[in-house]
Amino acid sequence: MKNFLSVLFISAFVLLAACSPTSEQAIEYNDKIIDQQTLIYNKINDLNNTYKSYKPDEMDKAYDTALKQANSGISVVNSMAAFGSSTSFRDEAIKLFELYKSVIENEHKEIINLLKLPEDEFGEEQVNKTKQLAEDTSKKITEALNSLISMQKKFSEKYKFKIEDS
Repeated sequence: MKNFLSVLFISAFVLLAACSPTSEQAIEYNDKIIDQQTLIYNKINDLNNTYKSYKPDEMDKAYDTALKQANSGISVVNSMAAFGSSTSFRDEAIKLFELYKSVIENEHKEIINLLKLPEDEFGEEQVNKTKQLAEDTSKKITEALNSLISMQKKFSEKYKFKIEDS
């Protein structure tokens, strides 16, 4: 009877160990999330760069592209299954991506509307408002991004892989 229980225990342990996610799977999961984050970030950066030109069509096009990328990133990561038994890393990414979307739809939209004003209506008050919106946006994104990075570090430690700095 002892041999049977020992074999059963060892078999159960081996099966559980074989079913748990590997480091390679964790890296793929991590990369899929970070790839989406990078795509969104780059489109927001492209949008920011259009502000220097004061060309409404370029700003509108970059706005639409950034918003579409944020929606796409949310959709892609939302469709990802839990990793192991946890959705923490995925959920933190979705939180960041939803913040990106909100910032695009609100602060960036307001910045664009201010920059589209005729030159004689764009005074010191509008300059200050634009700067304040940009600072607020940066602060919000930095906080949410730091939270995702913290979650990513925990994820990488749990699944024993190294995060490459970029």
